[in-house]
Amino acid sequence: MPLPDHHADLVIASLSLTNMDDMPGVVGEIARVLRPEGRFCFSVLHPINSWGDAGADCFETVRYTEELRRNEAQMILHDTHRPLSDYFGALEDVGFLVERIVEPVPDDAYIAAFPEIVRWLERPGFLLVRARLAYE
Repeated sequence: MPLPDHHADLVIASLSLTNMDDMPGVVGEIARVLRPEGRFCFSVLHPINSWGDAGADCFETVRYTEELRRNEAQMILHDTHRPLSDYFGALEDVGFLVERIVEPVPDDAYIAAFPEIVRWLERPGFLLVRARLAYE
C-alpha cells in the first residue's frame, strides 16, 4: 500500500480477502500500515458457504468461480475458499489479537424483503471479524 509504516488507526476490508492471491501478504501489509493498537475489521463470505460453492474439502484452500444472476443482470465472481485457520493464522502471524467475531443472523424483516436468504437462518452467510494489532 502506498502508505508509510504505522500511518493508520483502522483498516476495513469488506468481502475482499477471498479475492486476494496472497491473503497472508495482504494481512501483513495491513499490519505494517497500522499504528500500535490499530484495528483491522473485515468481512468474508462465511467459509461454510464458500466451501459449498467451491465443492472442496472444507480444510482445503481452493479457487472457484461463481455466477450470480438476478433478472437481466449477471455477475461472475472469482473467489477463494479458505478455512478459518487460514484467516486466523494470517492474523496471528503478524501480531493481531481477535477482539470480536460475528456471524450475522437476518431478522424477519430482512428475510421478508429478501426471501432467498432464508437459508442464513440455518448456516451463516458472512463472517465479521475485528482484530487489534498488539505489540509486545
